[in-house]
Amino acid sequence: MLAASGSLLYEGMDYGLWYLELGIILGLVFVWLSKKWLEGREEVRFENLDRVNASKVIMILAVMTVHSFTEGVGVGVSFSGSEGLGQFITTAIAIHNIPEGLAIALVLIPRGSSVFKASLWAVFSSLPQPLMAVPAFMFVEWFHEILPIGLGFAGGAMIWMVFSEIIPEAIEDAKPSIVATVVTLSIAAMLIFQSLVG
Repeated sequence: MLAASGSLLYEGMDYGLWYLELGIILGLVFVWLSKKWLEGREEVRFENLDRVNASKVIMILAVMTVHSFTEGVGVGVSFSGSEGLGQFITTAIAIHNIPEGLAIALVLIPRGSSVFKASLWAVFSSLPQPLMAVPAFMFVEWFHEILPIGLGFAGGAMIWMVFSEIIPEAIEDAKPSIVATVVTLSIAAMLIFQSLVG
């Protein structure tokens, strides 16, 4: 998620730095306020999870689903250019969805969710992509203007989730050096992937 966030922010710089910065701040505020709101709710439930685990799962699903809206806009806007660009962006996002789905599964399965249900939630989190691609293509000029805000929003929210929830939890179950190695290699792999398909 951290590598994907960096990729989103880097892409957003081409569309407008200040809108991107606004999106980052909005993403940070959104996820922080959502976490605070969930913490104050005793009735929060998700499947058979206790309140703390249910809140964490809901936060990760919400962030991943909201950021999928931005990816769908990116697909639609990219098809307004050349056909090759649209196919490239769609392929890149499709490949990028694999580790995103894995991240969701790695949160759900250890907490008692079945592999089937975790798979369904992973698919659900990406549903906004095809739903947003068509309107973004049809109204490309309007969506083009808000794309950097959306990219910043998605990147900012995911970066906050990585450092607030995912890495601290990973360090509880694995040595910090292993977690740091995996994060570093993931970023390196994302850079290689982007250079190969770019």
